[in-house]
Amino acid sequence: LPEDKKLILFTGHLIWQKNLKLILDSIKLLAGARQDFLMLFVGTGYNEKEIKKYAEELQLENYVRFFGQIEDRTLLQGVYGAADLFFFPSVYDNAPLVVREAAVMKLPALLADDANAAEGIENGVNGFTAPPEPESMFEKLNYLLEHISVLRSAGERASQTIPIPWE
Repeated sequence: LPEDKKLILFTGHLIWQKNLKLILDSIKLLAGARQDFLMLFVGTGYNEKEIKKYAEELQLENYVRFFGQIEDRTLLQGVYGAADLFFFPSVYDNAPLVVREAAVMKLPALLADDANAAEGIENGVNGFTAPPEPESMFEKLNYLLEHISVLRSAGERASQTIPIPWE
């Protein structure tokens, strides 16, 4: 992973239902505004080839990396730890584990407003939300990448409020 880039992470099934078109469209807008970031996709899925093709059509080869499935838990933990923001705008998921995994690693998430996945997120406190449209997500992404201290603070709070302990 490049050390000179801000890292945005998605982990999960590579299926359109997870709102991956929204992610790619938002990243396309972000690429028009800045070049200091990289979007990482970890996972596989039955739409993977189509999703990669769409990323190519948007000419995002300098901004997007697909890593496939990472089964080594230590390596996956390292990817979460290296990232600056977890981007998961799915309106399909209900209480996704990946948001909790990110929070354990002090990685705040950007989620879609009013999505079940955003339950427990206080916008700007322990994570972030935006309307599920490319322009709104782009604006939030651009702001957050410009204000890393806001990300760090939300990540700390996420680690304290989002994970569910075994007790």
